[in-house]
Order: sequence, then C-alpha cells, then structure tokens
Amino acid sequence: MEHVPSSVLQRRRDQKRRAYLAAIGRPALCADFQDVQAYIRKLYFEGGMSAEQMHKQSGVSLNIVLSVIRGHRGIGENGRPTPIVAMRRTTIDRLTAMQYEPPMISKHGAGARVNPQTTLRRIQTLIAQGYNLKWLSRQHDSVSDQHLSTLLTQTKGRRYIMATTAHAIAELYDKYHNVDPAHVGISQAHIVRAQHTAQRRGYTPPSCWDADTIDDPDAVPEWTGACGTEEGYLIHKRERLPVCPACAVYRKNYTYSRKYAAAMSFSARKLDQILNEPGRAPLRIARSLGHPNGDTLEMWRKGTRRPQHRNVAKLAALLAVRPEDLCDILTPTAQG
Repeated sequence: MEHVPSSVLQRRRDQKRRAYLAAIGRPALCADFQDVQAYIRKLYFEGGMSAEQMHKQSGVSLNIVLSVIRGHRGIGENGRPTPIVAMRRTTIDRLTAMQYEPPMISKHGAGARVNPQTTLRRIQTLIAQGYNLKWLSRQHDSVSDQHLSTLLTQTKGRRYIMATTAHAIAELYDKYHNVDPAHVGISQAHIVRAQHTAQRRGYTPPSCWDADTIDDPDAVPEWTGACGTEEGYLIHKRERLPVCPACAVYRKNYTYSRKYAAAMSFSARKLDQILNEPGRAPLRIARSLGHPNGDTLEMWRKGTRRPQHRNVAKLAALLAVRPEDLCDILTPTAQG
C-alpha cells in the first residue's frame, strides 16, 4: 500500500471540511466581516485596547489582528497594500467574543492609538487652572514635560496619540482639575504665568467642561452657561473671555441683525393695529416681556418710546408676526 504523506492527508481533510461548510451555508472563508472589523477598530481607536491584548485574549495571531485594524494584509507585488477580502469564520468568532480590556499603563507608551482631542483638552484645562507642564510631569512616571509640550505644540494634524499617554493625562486631570494649584505648592508666579499663557492661547478652564462633554469630540466648551445666546455673547464681552464657537456664530448674526435693524424704523401705528386685533391680550404680552404693569408696552404703542431692536424681535415672536411687520422699511432717502 502506497504511503501518503501526512501533509497531503491534512490538505484533503481541509478540502472536505471546506466543502461541507460551504454545503451547509457556513463557508470557512467569509466575506461579511465588516461588523467585527468595526468592533475591533472601536476597541483599538476609542477604547485604547492594544493589538497585543487582543492577540492574547482571542488567540488570533498578532499579525491578523493588526491586518484587521489596518484593513490590509501587507504590501503586494504592485507595491500597494493588499486589501482583506475574506476572513476565516473561526477568526471572526474569536474576535467577536472578545471583551474590552483597558490598556496597560507603562513608561514606554505602549498601547493602542487614540484620538488626541480629549487629551489636549485636559492638558489645556490644567494649564488654564494654573498648573505648569514641569510640575505635571513630576506627578506621573509615564509623561515628561517635553512630552506634554510636544503634545501641545505638535499634535495639530496628527490623527492619534498612544492610549497609555491619554490614560496617564486623564488620571492627572481627574486628580487635580478641582484642586487649587496653590494648595499643592505651586508658587503664585508660576500660576499667573500659566494662566496668562492659557488666556493668550485660548485654553478653556475646567468650568467649561463636565464629565459628559470633555470626552465628546463634537462638544464645544460652555464658557458662560448661555453660550450661543445674546446673554452668553454679552458675558464674553463683559468678562473679556475668548469667544467660543457658539457665541462667534451668534456675534455674526447679532451684527447682521443690528445692520438690518438700522434699515428699519419701529412703527407704533403697526403695533397698535396688531394689538387691536380680536383675541390680543396686551397685558399678558407685556408680562411675557418682563413688564408687569404694561406701561412700557403702552408707551411703545403710543409712540412715546421706542423698543430696542432685540425687544422688537421678542415682541414679534409673542405676536406671531415677523419683526418687519412692526417696522417701516427706510428708503435710502429717509436714512440719509
């Protein structure tokens, strides 16, 4: 009887198994692996779980884990990355069964790569509070002042930082963001210098963030408690705070509304006509505007006083009309 090499026998068994799995609708190779790839990338980029941790937990080789994260297996003969078109079902099952593990903190910056935005927010917030980079670096073994400075000045445009760095800075933030720098021995001169640096660069203080928003990439700092409104914009001006994105949008609209209001003149006659319509309640409208006795609204109605343009907008909203319905449009001759 002819001897058959074991490698040939193994190949035949594999072929039979693949044929059987294909016949029952469970082929060994599966092209539908996008869900598990998205899951692995989420663990890696958002959770900071390293490929080494995934390899040890799932039993899938490190090269395959990295290939799934990258989306390609390596450089092909044409010099371009070879995309993954299918994965073994056993590999998919193992990766799907994985559970999240936080990255191991080490001095060597090991771990996955994560978005740097939230880490930058934390560093900037601590500086705005009065901490300096040299003091912060002495509080954690895995970061140095040069490292923190590099993050602040050179991270712009980078897509990631190491997860261990992000976790180390998060620990510093959680420990000190509610602590006065003077209480931990930082001199007043260093505190003032850090705060001036933060003010010059537009760094946000801790009061602008809470636990829900600081890790949200789409969140914006809340400087005034009313950002995006007239009150918030005026607080920025009064306190000389850097204008946040929401108030910058309001400032643009506010400036436009003032220019638009300059082309209109409030008409007491039109207001009187609208208030004389059936169903109108002038006293209730006056109280909604913050005038309990209605005298101010009555003076607007008679023309003895004129409302500011922002009050015209509020009045129009209460009357369910447009602001221009309460005004006369000025012609160029009338404006001149």
